[in-house]
Amino acid sequence: MRLLLALLVASLLGSPADRYADVTINADGSVTVGTEDGRHLTPPRLAPYAQDGKNVGAEQAAVSPDHQSVGWLALFENCCTSYPLPLTLVILHNGRSHSFEGIAPIWFWSFQNGGERVATREEAPHGGERIHYDLWDVASGKRVADFTPEYDEDGQTRPNEPAWVKALDAAEAKSR
Repeated sequence: MRLLLALLVASLLGSPADRYADVTINADGSVTVGTEDGRHLTPPRLAPYAQDGKNVGAEQAAVSPDHQSVGWLALFENCCTSYPLPLTLVILHNGRSHSFEGIAPIWFWSFQNGGERVATREEAPHGGERIHYDLWDVASGKRVADFTPEYDEDGQTRPNEPAWVKALDAAEAKSR
């Protein structure tokens, strides 16, 4: 009876969550994720995006500070540019994949709150004027906040900018 109870409890708890050590973008554009226990995972590429093209690569791969997640931007062929566009942020969290899509290509992203959330900055190709930010919960895959800047008369100041947007902009400036 004890053995049966132990097996039942073990099956309800599931296996321990993966802890991620590193993430690499390979020469062919695929992604390889290394776990802390020495395994290497190769997540499948995403399905074609809308009517345009297929997933042809990745960029901006990172491991979250808590090592519970890894993420990268998936690049897709595009009919109207000579280069692929970063249209989807892919997050692998505890063995499950979440795809985050914005209203425009995602040009920069970062983990926030120790890895519990991800923030994205979206903008039309060729520096369109509309910039948009999204904040996502990693575990649930749900959007928790968004922000579209409105500029003061000087064209520089963005009033009412949330702290998570400032943190994302600072992370982008540091990455340059």
